[in-house]
Amino acid sequence: MTGKRYLLCRPEGGLNDQLVQIAKCISYSRKNQRILLLDTTRTGFGESHSFYFTPKIDDLINDEREINQLLPQLWADSQVPSIALQGADYSAEYDERQKNFVTSEKREPLTFDFSLPHENKLLIHHACGGGLEGADGLSAFCLTPAVIDLIALRRRALPKLYFGLHVRNTDYKTEFRPIFEKLSSHELFTLDRTSIYLATDSVEVLKVSREYFSSPIFNFSHVVDVERSLHTTKRLPKPVVNLDCLADLFLLTMATGFFAPKMIQGSYSGFSVLVHYLRQRPDQVRAMMAEN
Repeated sequence: MTGKRYLLCRPEGGLNDQLVQIAKCISYSRKNQRILLLDTTRTGFGESHSFYFTPKIDDLINDEREINQLLPQLWADSQVPSIALQGADYSAEYDERQKNFVTSEKREPLTFDFSLPHENKLLIHHACGGGLEGADGLSAFCLTPAVIDLIALRRRALPKLYFGLHVRNTDYKTEFRPIFEKLSSHELFTLDRTSIYLATDSVEVLKVSREYFSSPIFNFSHVVDVERSLHTTKRLPKPVVNLDCLADLFLLTMATGFFAPKMIQGSYSGFSVLVHYLRQRPDQVRAMMAEN
């Protein structure tokens, strides 16, 4: 391990937020000859990233066991003062003032200046934040066989042609009824009765959709009543949430057409943005779905 330098990435937030942070760390690691340690066991996924993704690039480790073997030797040369002093792992929480994650005790930012090289053996980036680079964060990986098999199984249960629709309506709300009313009058659904794959985090959205559309509506995910986002709920096991999220992502990406309304806040959900950009990258999608 002599001479090697590392970047520990612990991405927080929903899927798109995590992928944007991963893309940022991959780019920095490549430019600065660092080995990227991608740890999602305590953040976003709540499990080892390797359960769902296999890296396609060198110098990227996403297996929980390998990372845990390396970190005890690295903490003491971290850029975060309290972590370096203790030479041990840390606890983190979101800080409203800094608008990102900090160490729980000292309130130190858990990131660094990405525009500069750093001499520390270990750099830590434990952060959230969305953007348009989520698809870039996926490009370094293939899906694992278990994820590919689930997506293929659900795809076979859908018609050859179907329309993808995504509505977020838990912590972030969407005025979906007028949107459903307008969409349901389109000839795609009145004359052709095109099937719909509706991906949503809301039981209410699923129920109400059938009052507006005469077309067949499909949804294979485990949707429960939650006030917060699905990626933070304790009502479903993490593997269920994660697999449903990835399956929905790729089923929407493969749909004949796709629509996602803006939320009440005036923006599109990060998940919808991710679908939009992945739909423009069919070669990447096929490569990710190819079993190694």
